[in-house]
Amino acid sequence: MSLLLPDSGLLFWMFLSFGIVFVILAKYGFPVIIKMVEGRKTYIDQSLEVAREANAQLSKLKEEGDALVAAANKEQGRILREAMEEQQRWSTRPVNKPKLPHKKNWMR
Repeated sequence: MSLLLPDSGLLFWMFLSFGIVFVILAKYGFPVIIKMVEGRKTYIDQSLEVAREANAQLSKLKEEGDALVAAANKEQGRILREAMEEQQRWSTRPVNKPKLPHKKNWMR
């Protein structure tokens, strides 16, 4: 008996045992495995859909944030222009300095 060329009786029992194991797996094992794989596929598809929705919400929030930053920058520019104008008005206005009494009079 050679390992590469088994006897016909051994070959028969190997095919018979393989057939019995295959039938048992086909009836009880494969449906459970297929059900688990399909459940996993459904879970992955749902997770991908949630990720797409989250990505869409994130891009929407980013756009809103960019709009807020642009509005804040515009407001900042307006406030700075007003401050510069106010500074120029105050710098061109003549200043009346009050006359302080001399030290001697003030100390009395």
